[in-house]
Amino acid sequence: MADGLFGTNVAAPSIRPVAIAPTGIPGSTYVRPQQKQVGGNLQALADSLGGLNNALQQFGAVSARADKDPDSEANRAFSDSIAGKSLEEVIKTMPEAKNRIQKDGVLSLVGSKAAYEFRQHITEAYNNGGFDQAHGDFNSWVEGERQKYAKGLPDQAMQAAFFRGTDNWTQQFGEQDMKRKIENTMAERDTAVVDEFRMIADDGIAANKGPEDIADAIIKQSGENRTFRGLDGKSQNDTLFRLAEEYALKGRPELVKALLNNKRGGIGPLLEVSGYTDKGLSLIQRAETEQQQAANATSFKTRSKLDEDAMYGRLTEEQIVKAKETPGNEWLNDSMAAQYLESSKRNKAQLLAGQAREEEKRRMAFQSTGQRTQAVANAYAELETLGGAQRLKDVEYMGPDGNMKTLTVKDQQDEVVKRKLSQFQELEDKVVAGNVDPKQAKEEVLKKRIAWFGGNGIVDEDLQKKFNSLQVQSSISRTLEKGEVSKYLGGIAEDYRQLEDINPAYADRLVSDSKSAEFLQNYSVARNDLMGPEDALIYAAQQSNRTPTQRALGKLTPDDLADDTKKVLNSLDYDAGPSRDNEAWVQDQLNNYTARGLDRDTARQKVMDKLQNHSFELNGKIVIDEDGLPKDAPELFQRALKDAFAVFGKAEGIPDVSDLYIDKFASGQWIVMSKTKAGPLNFGSRIGLNDLAKKRSEMEREITAQHEAARSANVAARKEARAQLWSAMEDRRKTVEEWELKHSKTHGIVTGYVAKRLRKNYEEELSNFNNPFKPPTAPKKLFKGPRGIGRSFD
Repeated sequence: MADGLFGTNVAAPSIRPVAIAPTGIPGSTYVRPQQKQVGGNLQALADSLGGLNNALQQFGAVSARADKDPDSEANRAFSDSIAGKSLEEVIKTMPEAKNRIQKDGVLSLVGSKAAYEFRQHITEAYNNGGFDQAHGDFNSWVEGERQKYAKGLPDQAMQAAFFRGTDNWTQQFGEQDMKRKIENTMAERDTAVVDEFRMIADDGIAANKGPEDIADAIIKQSGENRTFRGLDGKSQNDTLFRLAEEYALKGRPELVKALLNNKRGGIGPLLEVSGYTDKGLSLIQRAETEQQQAANATSFKTRSKLDEDAMYGRLTEEQIVKAKETPGNEWLNDSMAAQYLESSKRNKAQLLAGQAREEEKRRMAFQSTGQRTQAVANAYAELETLGGAQRLKDVEYMGPDGNMKTLTVKDQQDEVVKRKLSQFQELEDKVVAGNVDPKQAKEEVLKKRIAWFGGNGIVDEDLQKKFNSLQVQSSISRTLEKGEVSKYLGGIAEDYRQLEDINPAYADRLVSDSKSAEFLQNYSVARNDLMGPEDALIYAAQQSNRTPTQRALGKLTPDDLADDTKKVLNSLDYDAGPSRDNEAWVQDQLNNYTARGLDRDTARQKVMDKLQNHSFELNGKIVIDEDGLPKDAPELFQRALKDAFAVFGKAEGIPDVSDLYIDKFASGQWIVMSKTKAGPLNFGSRIGLNDLAKKRSEMEREITAQHEAARSANVAARKEARAQLWSAMEDRRKTVEEWELKHSKTHGIVTGYVAKRLRKNYEEELSNFNNPFKPPTAPKKLFKGPRGIGRSFD
């Protein structure tokens, strides 16, 4: 730090204190006035200013030297700051250059970057079609591009730097372009010469001329090319060798030797020219190798072709003659040719016999497929009518192997179900395509789907699997543990809710898993009480997770249970009256629903719906369909009661058939019970689903036999048979009226179906009775359903 005045290095003289001196006393002999030095600060200021001027002069000299020094700190920092910038950014830094060195640096960098970008532009344009390499003037084109590019630079000095940076490069690029054009021209000329030579050689080969004659013609043409095409000796040698290479690859060693050894009118063989000897000898060897490989290939190809044709019995004498004439097939002598022809003849006979067998198999397979398809089509038409599934029977058809096979009722039903599910999906897609809301379309198709499955008494296995899957149960647990509302579970719950709205009893029948049933039923109740979907899911999950104690507390009291049981039974207006069996079933159902968390009114309504849709009354007792009974089960059970009474009634002391009724014995099995005995009529009176099918067949055969007897040619026999038929028809008329009366009281689905079906059958039978000799009615015309599939409804 400066010690002088005002921060300079000029040292100001220090101020000296005044020396102590005796003070004069007036009147003394030594009196002297006090003296002080003045003007010292001014002198110091002057000296300091003089030093500052020298310092400024020294600073200016140093700064001027730094501006002219490229390696000065300021210039290096500026150069580093612009080095990594783009061309546009460097141009913008020009105003920031403070001296000549920095400005020259900017110009130099602009020139080099602009030149680099220009080189890239020209190279890319040249290689990618921006310049006509075949006919274009490169120097004129590149100069025009340079001028155009330079105009984009804002300063003449920058343009000058750009031109300096591209001068040598454009000149070198132009020289390369010219060299390429010359090489291309020479190559095109040589290629034209080789093409000409090849044409001469191919014409000679086609005319079966010898290799030496062909070589002489080519050499003669080569000599003329010196005159007409300006070919020098090297070009002549190169074109001749190129032709020899081509025919070496074609496997013609004799022609290659003739070309390489031709004396060329005294010039000497090409094989003796320095630089061509080793290559020529290798070329001859290569030609011989190619010839041998071609011969082997020809032989192998011929052998393979002859073997194949003989194996398939299609070899002819003409093929043998042609194969013998082909070079490379010298191995094919007369003896081998005869063996080939004999083998072909023998194989042809075997193939024709095999073809006949295969044709018979195809015919049988086609016939088998047709019979099976017809059986499925018949089943489809049957299932399109109400209760058609119960009328299906096993069908015998011829298998592809000619043996008879059985298409069971289950097989027919499965085939039809697959077709129907596909049609339901197509119908839904079609409705959605008609600008109908997808949710509404799904609901409409679901109604048709449930009507079809329920009308046929078939379980919709796809829906059943969906409602009872382990994924549903795990989703319920996850909802309880984490409070997560599963979109998958919500979709299934909504599907069940829609199904329950359409057919509650069918919905109840589809859900066999108790936990799933409890969850889905509680969800449906909650949603019908206007609870939101997410809240309803959580509520239903909580209800399905209640403890046994909580479930027990939810059950009805004995008085409430008895009161609700009475209401349920009275609501149906069955002629069942008080019955411990009926009451026990209703009470079990009520306890089951209330234990699941349903309220009293909802549980009672569900039991009533179940009875309304899946029960019927026989001799004062309710029969519940919980095992997929056929739609005509009431008629069949009635017949079973009559048959049981005929067999066991007298022995067991039963007054009449009205004393008997049907009770559940086991899954898929029922037993005839007696009111008098308060128990089973006889343990031999059990009935299964197969027994019901047999009863149906028996009834059909009896009616058919009655009508056939009524057409007897014998007048007396016919008269007696018609009387018996009329008596049987009167019994059937009374049965029809009984079921119609039941339906008018209960309006149940089962009783309605039975009444409608019996009425239709009776009217058809009455028509046949009044006109017994009329021709059989034509098959009912099917309405056209989706995609032309037949569809009809009773």
